[in-house]
Parts: sequence; structure tokens; C-alpha cells
Amino acid sequence: MITDDGTWLIKRRTGPTTQEVADRTPNAAVKKPDAHGTCTNALEVRVMGDKMDFLINGTVVKTLPKTGPAAKTDGVYGMRINHHLEVQVDGLGVSKNPS
Repeated sequence: MITDDGTWLIKRRTGPTTQEVADRTPNAAVKKPDAHGTCTNALEVRVMGDKMDFLINGTVVKTLPKTGPAAKTDGVYGMRINHHLEVQVDGLGVSKNPS
């Protein structure tokens, strides 16, 4: 999750409940809205054999071991978009790491 103040956090949603996996943290990689209230941020998750990397605009902001709340990576993914936003999703997909 990214916010308009330049912070990000990671939550895991299971049905109606959420679990915070990584605390809200500021990072310069998060683009803040411009004078018109718009911005573009590219979010990516790389799942590897023993870890997961979370990237914002190409910058790794968090690496988690594949244990605990990050252990189940069965290929199911989704997104939640809050109200009062106009969102365009481009390039959504899943691909196998070539290595």
C-alpha cells in the first residue's frame, strides 16, 4: 500500500481481516501527487525460493523471508483500491523468474 504522503506499508488480507506485515515507512521511491493531485507509482513483488522483494518504482523497499505471513505464495493475487481515487492499472500480470 502506498499513501499520498510518501509512505508505504504491506498488509496481508484474508477475507475481511488484514494483518500488517511491514509497518508504514517513508521512502523517496514513492512519488507524491503533483499540483493536480496525480502521480504514478509502479508496484512489484518478486517471489523467490526463500524470500520476497517488494519494489516501488524499481526500488526494493522491503525484503521478507518466505515464513510467517509471507509463507503462502501460491500465485493468487489481487488488489484493493480505496475510495476517492481514480486508478489506472497497466501491465498487471504474473511471470516466472527466468533464473
